[in-house]
Amino acid sequence: MQVTGRWAADTVSRMGDEVRTTKTQGYYVRRRREALGLSQDSAAWLARVAKTTFRNIEGDKVEEARTWPQVERALGWRPGSEDMIKMGLEPRSVLSDSVLRSIVKVVLRYQEIATLIRQECSIAERRLNELHAERGRVSTEPDADQEAISRIEYEIERSEKYIHERERTLELRDYNAFHLQSMYSGFLYGLADGTLAPALTTHEFATLMARAMQPGEFESLVTDVINITGMDIRGFLDEDVLQDLPANLRNGVQRVERLPHLMRPPASPVENRLVLSLAVPGAENLDESDVQFIAAQVTEVATAIAKAFVRAKASGATQIQMGETKRG
Repeated sequence: MQVTGRWAADTVSRMGDEVRTTKTQGYYVRRRREALGLSQDSAAWLARVAKTTFRNIEGDKVEEARTWPQVERALGWRPGSEDMIKMGLEPRSVLSDSVLRSIVKVVLRYQEIATLIRQECSIAERRLNELHAERGRVSTEPDADQEAISRIEYEIERSEKYIHERERTLELRDYNAFHLQSMYSGFLYGLADGTLAPALTTHEFATLMARAMQPGEFESLVTDVINITGMDIRGFLDEDVLQDLPANLRNGVQRVERLPHLMRPPASPVENRLVLSLAVPGAENLDESDVQFIAAQVTEVATAIAKAFVRAKASGATQIQMGETKRG
């Protein structure tokens, strides 16, 4: 008996008493996700794909070649993981599993904070709707209690103010989460293809990890990056951050001259939307998630261009070709 199909759960061929089982893409993705301590929703968020898309990949229900590079990077695999899976080989990890788990834990903490605030806003909005309904009911009673109405209106005003403040906080937290998600993706990409550069995003990422990780976790990250690139990310840290580390992590650190970051998303999603609407007619109608995703992609593209410039200058090139554009 033979079960065929590229995305079948298992391919089993019987030749006499021999049984061969080929593990599928979905099997490796699911096992990797669980090893990193990720839920399907969290993994989908890290990969910037729809939750249903990630579930379909794990369930071998559909071939998602277009989004595979995003999934690959979110799971911390090196490029070429899909080919390795087809050959029945375990995909190679950019970093050690323990270090990657520590990084993912920090990144998801920002997303979890935003999710909690979003839940608070939802609860507050339901309560506000209840207060409006109560005011309408009390106001229509024959002997309306003006004191009760005033009390309800006061609660409505407080609720509206609270929701407004939490929505502003949520906007900032969402931006921070998406920005960190972009830094996570760019950091792994730089490690995987050997183009990790001392740019502002690397500085920000190293600073955040130094502050959020346990000393032992950060030391393991530093060691992994040195083994991969020869670069000591402690050199990116500002002096005050470096001084907060244990003595064994402060010793022998050489400062790294930071490259200027050519482009960076504006400070808030509101500014992102404004910039896009000025450049592209109709962009003001895009969803908030679309705006944030576009801004993050701009950052990645600009960072890739900066890396190309760095490599070209280091090799002594007098001209740099980027697609159809030539820079002398």
